[in-house]
Amino acid sequence: MPKSLRTRETAEAKERFATEYAAIQRRWAALRAKPEPLPLKQILSLAGRVYQRLTATLEDEPGESPIWENFGRLNKKVSGDESRLESW
Repeated sequence: MPKSLRTRETAEAKERFATEYAAIQRRWAALRAKPEPLPLKQILSLAGRVYQRLTATLEDEPGESPIWENFGRLNKKVSGDESRLESW
């Protein structure tokens, strides 16, 4: 899909094109690269963001009670067993 460089000046358009082209090349390189393991600090940061989004979503409307009953049942089922808890 074409993207406007928002200029009619040739020199400015060339400069903006070079910037956009470099960004696109970095994006493609990142998509081609193999996944790298994340450090624990980054994992915890991402988990925190997910938790914040989830709690913000559930703050006003926590959802149907059968969902939470099922969640409680599954949680109770795996508690005490480290291997099952980890997979859960």
